[in-house]
Amino acid sequence: MVKIGSEGIPVVRFRRPGSAARVELVRVAELRDGEAAAAALREPQRPSFDLLIEVGAGRATHRVDQVEHRLRAGDLLWVRAGQVQQWGELSEWDGRVVLFRPEVITPASVELLRRAGVAGRAHWRRGSYPDEVVPLLQALEELDRGATRCTAAAVEHVLEAILLRLCSGAAPADPPRGSAALYERFVSLLDERGPRGIGRSVESAAQLLGCTPKTLTVAVREHGGRTAKQLIDERVILEAKRLLAHLPDAPVRDVAAALGFHDAANFSKFFKRHAAVTPAAFRSSSI
Repeated sequence: MVKIGSEGIPVVRFRRPGSAARVELVRVAELRDGEAAAAALREPQRPSFDLLIEVGAGRATHRVDQVEHRLRAGDLLWVRAGQVQQWGELSEWDGRVVLFRPEVITPASVELLRRAGVAGRAHWRRGSYPDEVVPLLQALEELDRGATRCTAAAVEHVLEAILLRLCSGAAPADPPRGSAALYERFVSLLDERGPRGIGRSVESAAQLLGCTPKTLTVAVREHGGRTAKQLIDERVILEAKRLLAHLPDAPVRDVAAALGFHDAANFSKFFKRHAAVTPAAFRSSSI
């Protein structure tokens, strides 16, 4: 992981030196290796990748988008790319953390997770998910020690199996209220329809949610730390990365059209502005 300086909350990019792998498993002991590194993790940060955190022993706290999760041994926490997270005291617990680029999850699996209500869920208590999840995490850890393209592909498949097994579990916590409920409805709308389904604009999203654009923007900023437009654009980029990575033969113009762009050139400019690379360069790095 490499932290990139920026105004406000720093963004953390996924980087695995010497490897093109899109998944990495680390032990919490590795994260707290060094006082400076541990102190930096306790500051708010915005990862550009997902994290699946397993508490193996002890108790942990982890704040995600202003919500503090109190984790016990056996709990799982899924932090999504773009969310603002803040690690608690790392010396009080141990466990595994799987870091992965969101585009690793295939579009078909994304849809299955959405239908199962997993897409917006973050916290699983011990016993609320199938028993085989822990052995799968152990298998992922063993495979992650390999350095071949075959083992990297196997790691991605095992990760996807873990996430799909999370489709079985207890019901989520009590529903949010007020502006928090509006924020959750907005996120669910993005999950269900995607950015193209809401027109890629705050105005169309607000109309679908039955509120004003200003009310929606205030709710998203309060509970998500970003504007509604920023969240929509992030989803556009995420879906673009998924399509580019998993449909290698599809022309960029077709990917652009699928996301609601009438001009491939405009899509390429938009992608480069947000992802810092062209669509073609991103696709080449994902193959």
